[in-house]
Amino acid sequence: MQPALGPLTDRLARLLPVDDPANSGGSSYFSGWYGYVVKSLTGGFPSVGRFCGEADGCRAAVWKAIDEAGQELRAAQGTEPAGWAADATRARITFGFLSKTARWTNRPTFQQAIWFNGHRPR
Repeated sequence: MQPALGPLTDRLARLLPVDDPANSGGSSYFSGWYGYVVKSLTGGFPSVGRFCGEADGCRAAVWKAIDEAGQELRAAQGTEPAGWAADATRARITFGFLSKTARWTNRPTFQQAIWFNGHRPR
């Protein structure tokens, strides 16, 4: 975003946080900069890579960030990714006045409940 927005990047971050991670409210990933990244990498904006520079440089920057995150995890939790773990406590959903919580899950936007009250006759 910095190549296109310059000093306005920080102002955008104050208006729209970069990330909207799992949280105790149960709703996440509605906002954040995820869509800007995807649209920039796939050419969804009128000029390719509009928000993070030219397409190849943009892809390189994204892969560099992913590599750096992996290096941080490796330094903190060891070299074997299968053993990496995160504390999911902050992602547990709370229900206001209830003392029970539930595991957070990334659910689809459209949800439907179907009730079966018996078998279909043959």
